[in-house]
Amino acid sequence: MKLLSSLCSKNTLFGILIGISMSAVFAFKVLTDPPACAISLDKMNVFYLGVDNPITIVARGVPMEQLIVQGEGVTVKKEQGDQYTVRAIDSGEASITVSGGDLKPMTFKYRIKRFPDPELRLGGVRKQGYIGNGDFKARRGISALIDGTYDGGTCEIVSFQVTYAPKGQDPVTLINTGPRFGPKTQALVNKAESGDQYFFDQVKVRCPGDKVAREVSPM
Repeated sequence: MKLLSSLCSKNTLFGILIGISMSAVFAFKVLTDPPACAISLDKMNVFYLGVDNPITIVARGVPMEQLIVQGEGVTVKKEQGDQYTVRAIDSGEASITVSGGDLKPMTFKYRIKRFPDPELRLGGVRKQGYIGNGDFKARRGISALIDGTYDGGTCEIVSFQVTYAPKGQDPVTLINTGPRFGPKTQALVNKAESGDQYFFDQVKVRCPGDKVAREVSPM
């Protein structure tokens, strides 16, 4: 036993004595990553007015029930798990701040843009240049199509101007309300003959987030 005492007094890590059992204790310190957070915009790289903007918030080292999410310029609604829905209040810039537990507040900034202009179609078909009388007369109005990227939002036609220029005669112009041809517009369309021209312009639409109707490029 004196030998064992001597060895320990010299800070020896391991000792071996015949016939005597010994045990060694090892201590380990586990290093953990500090709390952190990341936000992913699930569809586009900006927020659009008037529609739901889905995002994913992933926070490391913070229990979900302790996570605090606050928006400035936007409202943030929790859905399921790490999924959230953002609604933009006005165009410009917005920020989302995430905190909770040991996570110090982290702020992420984003742009807010108005909903993109729709693509105008004549009766669901994009036409420019020449079109046959029968095909033209079969159309019943103008539609506003939205790129599939922006699903969840639609634009409605508020009004448009139509000008009928019969061959060799003075043009006739009128304003049509709504997307479908009104009685007066339909009467002009029914007069279409070879060589006549029709112009559709001053098309006003109302898209998600619009406070007033906007004018989009003519067909």
